[in-house]
Amino acid sequence: MERPPEPAGTLAVVERAFADFAHKHHAAYAHAAGAELAVVASLPGASDLLAVLAEDAKQNDWARAAHLRATGRLRQDTGTLRTAADAWQDIGARYEYAATLLLLPDRAAEGRAALAELGVTELGTAGLGTAGLGTAGLGVTSEG
Repeated sequence: MERPPEPAGTLAVVERAFADFAHKHHAAYAHAAGAELAVVASLPGASDLLAVLAEDAKQNDWARAAHLRATGRLRQDTGTLRTAADAWQDIGARYEYAATLLLLPDRAAEGRAALAELGVTELGTAGLGTAGLGTAGLGVTSEG
């Protein structure tokens, strides 16, 4: 099966997320974003980037939660996504917690309610697929 064309610039953004940083403490956050983007965009090498993120996850709770969510998405593993949601909740990352719940069909309503509590309205999750684990990102916006 042929992979759909990559959105313009996606690979460049992922590569930048794994470039050297002057302030190393920022790298874990960039790696988290880059690895999940690679998974969502079905880029080749996404699992290799998750391996780099796994090293960050040993010392950074945010990176750990992001690693779990990206891994759950890559493997379409609801158990790992549930663990990711718990990890986001444990560190008080309310938006990330809610966004992760949207990836779990049986907890999506809870995720939408949590987003509403934050003043965020879900615009759409086109491409998430029937299992809620597809390759599209979450389109959300804050209501003013």
